Amino acid sequence: MCQICQIPLDREALPFDDRAPAVDHIVRVTDGGGDELDKLHATHRWCNLRREHFLFGEDDLVAEAARARFA
Repeated sequence: MCQICQIPLDREALPFDDRAPAVDHIVRVTDGGGDELDKLHATHRWCNLRREHFLFGEDDLVAEAARARFA
């Protein structure tokens, strides 16, 4: 399950597919986040990229966009 949009991950998706599983830092490393398991969560590749590059910290906006995209 994607921890941002709550839509199931596709474990058989190719690495560059939007629904492919990705590992996301809950807090950016540059902002003090780390690589410990309790500081990471599973996401779709698409959700991770949107959160990281466009709306970091705005999970609700990313989740809404993901639900529309994957509907």
